[in-house]
Amino acid sequence: MASLFNMGNAVASKLIQKLFPLESTYDDPWKKRLFDRMIEEEGYRLLPFTDRFSSAKGELQGVGHLNTRDRPMGLLAWPGEASSQLQSDIDEKINKIEGMFPERYSDMDEGMREALIDMAFRGDIKSNNEFVKLLKEGKRDAAADEYLNHAGYRRSKKAGTGIYKRMERNAALLRKRK
Repeated sequence: MASLFNMGNAVASKLIQKLFPLESTYDDPWKKRLFDRMIEEEGYRLLPFTDRFSSAKGELQGVGHLNTRDRPMGLLAWPGEASSQLQSDIDEKINKIEGMFPERYSDMDEGMREALIDMAFRGDIKSNNEFVKLLKEGKRDAAADEYLNHAGYRRSKKAGTGIYKRMERNAALLRKRK
């Protein structure tokens, strides 16, 4: 039953997004690309849903927005609201990553910052993660290997779902040098 609901949600969401595309108001080209990438990675959902592969616990809506207490549960996330939520979430994740890497953030290339923000969206990044410690030491290759040493990655790869591809892209961006 849940998968039938999710399929209906996906179809309705694609139609709504085609008629009323999500739009960024960012001036910064990097943030605009990040906005588009998050739509591609997370997808847009009009109706609330739960993601069995996400590290986040709770109801998601719009573009991977974890609904905590900022709005009543179960409401529709129309494209305008989903765009605003996404931009707010991106700004929040940028601040989180800047706070985790205060000495290194300004020297990070855009790809590495993009990967870290994407990891924050997935709920994969916490200050006590071993790969975060390795990044703080400047060990990018070792950090990328450790990031992929994750049960969710292995389950996804075995099942052939898209999460492992996303994690491999992030790991490749961690390895990549300017």
